[in-house]
Amino acid sequence: MFRGQEQPLDNDFDRELTLYPNPARDQITLKSNSPLTSVQIIDPTGREIKAWTVEDTEVSLNIAALKPGTYWVRSQDVKGEPSVRTLIVE
Repeated sequence: MFRGQEQPLDNDFDRELTLYPNPARDQITLKSNSPLTSVQIIDPTGREIKAWTVEDTEVSLNIAALKPGTYWVRSQDVKGEPSVRTLIVE
């Protein structure tokens, strides 16, 4: 039996970040309900491959120079909240 105060969980259900297309070849689009301020592409070794400073809720990025493989797209919104999505480059 639990005795004590109920506390709401801190979650990001109200934040939404969509990455498409995925898999991708030349370009990706990030769409968020909160304006993004930065986006980085991270390779499997943890190295930052590309970085952009942005100021919008929808951002298209050129990824044509990336070799085929799995990457992580790390973004941050205006509230400082980070998000990470997996990206497959063909």
